[in-house]
Amino acid sequence: MNHPESLKRHIHHLEDWHKSLESELSILEQHHQNDTPVAQMIKKKKLIVKDELTRCRHTLEGMLQ
Repeated sequence: MNHPESLKRHIHHLEDWHKSLESELSILEQHHQNDTPVAQMIKKKKLIVKDELTRCRHTLEGMLQ
């Protein structure tokens, strides 16, 4: 992504996705299903999204300097 505004939108999308995954995990934890394969998959996705968020934020900082 070359444009800061499109990167900001992408970051916002990733933040929303991360929150959604967090909510899904919270629901599973309430039902004592936080060690199931589904929960493990959500945790893995959440880490991937977090890594992408970090990368995008770093890229955006570089663009704005």
